[in-house]
Formats: sequence, C-alpha cells, structure tokens
Amino acid sequence: MGSLGSLERYFEAIMSYLAPLKSALAYLLLILGTLLRKLLGILRRYGRFIFIAFFLSPFLVSLILVYAVPSALCALMSLTDMGLKFEFTWCRPLWRNYEVIFSGADPRIEEVTYVTILYVGATLLINAGYALILGVFTAYMVKNETLATTIRLLWFLPRMTPVVIYALLWLWFADPHVGPLTIISRWIGLGEVSWILDRPYSQILMIIV
Repeated sequence: MGSLGSLERYFEAIMSYLAPLKSALAYLLLILGTLLRKLLGILRRYGRFIFIAFFLSPFLVSLILVYAVPSALCALMSLTDMGLKFEFTWCRPLWRNYEVIFSGADPRIEEVTYVTILYVGATLLINAGYALILGVFTAYMVKNETLATTIRLLWFLPRMTPVVIYALLWLWFADPHVGPLTIISRWIGLGEVSWILDRPYSQILMIIV
C-alpha cells in the first residue's frame, strides 16, 4: 500500500507539472483555430481572385523576366557609358546619351533612325496585313473548320514559342556556314552571303524574323 501511495503522489506531481503545459497547448490550439477560421474566410471571400492569380502566375513571372527586367536594364544602360567591355560606368550628367541623340551629334543617328523606321513599318505591314488576309481567308474561304484552325495555329505558333528558342532557331537557319538559308542562297546563285551581317540581306532577314 505504501508503494501505491507513493506512486499516486508521483503521478499527481507529474500532472501538476503538466498542467501549465496543457493550458498553453490549449491556448495555442485556440489561436491556430482562430487563424484557420480567418484563413478560410479570406479564401471564401477572395478565392476566385486567388485562383486566377495562381493560374496566371507562370505567365506573369515569365512576362516580368522576359520583358520587364530587360526593359529596366535597357533604361539603366541608357544612362551609362557602357561599351563592348560591358563596364557599368554612369554618364556625367546621366542624360548625356539623350543629349547626343536629340542634338544629332552622333553620325550614326540617321542610319539607325532609317533602319528603325524600315523595320517597324515593314513589320507592322506584314503582321497586320497578313493577319487580316489570313483571318478573312480562314473565316470565309476555308469551309473546313479543322483546316482553318490548323492554318491559324501555324500562324500563331512562332508567337507562342519562347523568345530564346525562337532566336536560336533563326540563328541556326541563317548560319553563314551550315544554315539552310545559306545553302539555298548558293543554289539560287547569290554566292557566299551572310544573312546576319551583309546588307541588305541582314535587313530583309530582320524584317522577316
């Protein structure tokens, strides 16, 4: 009996030590339950928005990495004196490059402006004009909907391709040594032509790309 009494006292001592822990655990569970209820309320209220944001997050991340970050870097580089050595040296004053451009002090401004207008104008003409012709043709002339969808898919396929892969494919296609475009140029009598460096072939390829 003495051993049982000591065992009971030992058990009671353990329970007295655990009593604060039990109350702390109960308080923690109460906090977790409250947070969970609030989280479920937020999900019920903004669930549709969260789902759409989660669904679009890969596209938004790629858009930021492919367009926003390079645009920001280009804006920063325009304020530097960066050359072929890629040294990030700030201009003094920061807008010096813009002064050179708008004052016409750089002798290459005229040529660069001409190439830009040629590229933008021809690209808009090809994209907008051909897209209009393709849309009218597939909507009114092609009666087979499967064929019309296939034609439209072939038109949109390059626009769905990642920019890096698209650029690498064109670099391979126009390679001056083994590119298919160079081989075709030899067959039609143009000789050794670099569609990447030689004008006007490089300008034509730039517009097509």
